[in-house]
Amino acid sequence: MTEISINEFRQFKDRMDKAKKILLVVHKKPDGDTLGSACALGGYLKKLGRDFKIFSASPLPADFEFLPFTDHITGDANAWSKDLDLIIILDSSNLKYAGVDEEISRLSPKPFLINIDHHASNSLFGDLNFVKSDAASTTEIIYGFFRDLHIPLDSEIATCLLNGMMTDTMTFHNAATTASVIEASSRLLAHGAKFRDISRHIFFNKNLSVLKLWGKALANLSADNPWNIAVTFITQKDLKEAGLEENESTGLANFLNTLDARAVMVLTEQSDGTLKGSLRTTRENVDVMSLAKFFGGGGHKKAAGFTINGKIEKTANGFRVA
Repeated sequence: MTEISINEFRQFKDRMDKAKKILLVVHKKPDGDTLGSACALGGYLKKLGRDFKIFSASPLPADFEFLPFTDHITGDANAWSKDLDLIIILDSSNLKYAGVDEEISRLSPKPFLINIDHHASNSLFGDLNFVKSDAASTTEIIYGFFRDLHIPLDSEIATCLLNGMMTDTMTFHNAATTASVIEASSRLLAHGAKFRDISRHIFFNKNLSVLKLWGKALANLSADNPWNIAVTFITQKDLKEAGLEENESTGLANFLNTLDARAVMVLTEQSDGTLKGSLRTTRENVDVMSLAKFFGGGGHKKAAGFTINGKIEKTANGFRVA
C-alpha cells in the first residue's frame, strides 16, 4: 500500500493543532467507518482541548451509540458557524455524498478543507487530500496518522478505529482484508480496543423487528437473471410494518454476501422517493463499483452503492423499478 508521507501527516496535525474551531463531517446515513474515523479524531481533539463538533446530515444509527465521543455529534445547522476555520470530511467521495455541499457553498470566508477517504471515486475536493483507495477503510488511514507521528492511543480512540476496520472488512471476511489491516487491528487490541463491545453492538445485536424485516427481504430474494446477481428489496411499507427507520435496515447486503452469486444487490425505498442500492461481491473478477457508477454512485470494487429516483412495484414475475 502506498503510504502517506510523515510530512503530509505533519501538515494535517499542524492544521488541527492550530485551528480554533473545527467541524468533523461524517457522510449521510453514517456507517461504522465514517463514525469511527470522526470519533477517533474527536478523541484526539478533545485531548488538545479544541472546540469541535461532529456533523451528520442523518441521525446516528442506534447500533453505534456505544462509540466514545458520539455525544459530540449534531445535525444542527448552527454547527456551520462563520468562525469555523477547519472542516474535515471523512469517508466521503464527494461533498454531495457527505450531504454538506450546500452548507459549504454558503460559507464565506471558506474554512480550510481536509478530505480523508479510501474510495477510488473520490473527487479530491479538499485543500488537503488524503485519499488511499487501497486502504481497507478510512479508519486505517487515521490509524496511520497516529502510528507514524507516535501519537499515544488510548482505549477509546483504539475502539473507534477498530470499529471502522471491522465494519468495512465485514469482521475481516471480505476482500478488503489485508495483512496491514490485520496488523493494525492487532495493535489496536493491544491498546485496549473493545473488540467484544463492537461485535456485540454491530454484528450480534439485531432485534426481532430487524430480523422480521430481513425475513421479508429473503422472501423477495431472486437470482434468476443472466448475470447471476442476487437481488432483493425493502419497501417503505415493509419498514413501516416492522416499525423501523431506513437506517435500521443496514447490514443485509453484507449478510447476503455469503451467497453463491456473482454479486448481491439490495434495493431499499427511501422516504424521499428515491431508491438506495447496496452492492456487494466476494468474486475476484467482479467489480461492483463499475455497476454503481452506471447508476451515478460509487464505492469500492467489492462494496459499492448508488441512489436513484423510483420506487418498487411488485409484479407477477417479481418486481420492477417505477
